[in-house]
Amino acid sequence: LVLASSPVYDNITLTWGVSAREWNSIINNPDRPMLDRAIAGVYPPASTFKAFMSIASLEENVINESSMFSCRGGLKMGSHLFKCWKHSGHGGLNVVGGLQHSCDVFFYQVGLKAGIERLVKWARKFHLGEPTGIDLPGERAGILAGPDWKERRFKTQWLNGDTVNYSIGQGYVLMTPLQIARVYAAIANGGKLVTPHLNIKNFKRPEEIGINPEKLAIVQKGLEYVVSRGTGSRAGRFGVSIAGKTGTAQNSHGPDHALFAGYAPVESPKYVAVAVVEAGRHGSSVAAPMVGQILAHLLSH
Repeated sequence: LVLASSPVYDNITLTWGVSAREWNSIINNPDRPMLDRAIAGVYPPASTFKAFMSIASLEENVINESSMFSCRGGLKMGSHLFKCWKHSGHGGLNVVGGLQHSCDVFFYQVGLKAGIERLVKWARKFHLGEPTGIDLPGERAGILAGPDWKERRFKTQWLNGDTVNYSIGQGYVLMTPLQIARVYAAIANGGKLVTPHLNIKNFKRPEEIGINPEKLAIVQKGLEYVVSRGTGSRAGRFGVSIAGKTGTAQNSHGPDHALFAGYAPVESPKYVAVAVVEAGRHGSSVAAPMVGQILAHLLSH
């Protein structure tokens, strides 16, 4: 059980009595070393959210494994063009290919077809926008969003463009790394939502989300393809079979954040790992190999 957050501070100083100068140097540090990013850092989940999107749309019969959508590099809505990360487009894709290649346009179209109400319904099943319940102080809930939330927060209506952004884990959705790990644990374990804990006395029985095993297997296949032949291939270079998803989240304060969420081994998952690298730029090249190394280390020891 590992929760790591960086940068850190020297807590020996706090143990023996901290001076005003030392305390001010910690709390005024712009890198916020006292923020436990694992449970209290909130980030757009970016393309790691596409696994959730796939489950929700399959369960609501919006799509099936054979449903195809075409990507030509963008989706035009009114005067606005919502671009895919691959400007030349991916061509025709089903949900497995959409995950494998992390096609934004595929998920734009899926999200619009599903509609925000059905997506929010499934987000609530995963308890997104709520603390996971880990037995540590300071956990943040993130933001689930949706039409009611936007009306309360901004006094404006939810737009189709909001759904488009939501569908690729951007816009009005924020999650902690631990929340992302919890979603991927449910994907790996067959649809059970665990309550993470550090003290065994705080164990709670996992909650059945109610995901059709055949539909979950489609998503698992897509996540396996991400690593074996898709955008997350750098996670699979450490001698173990890994399934997972890359993410590159827009950051209004600087370079994009890099994310990867994965589990291993594919054939009988034992561990889930998530890396979020602030201003890391690319999930595929920065976060994916970190998670690959962590999972390989765990399985070899």
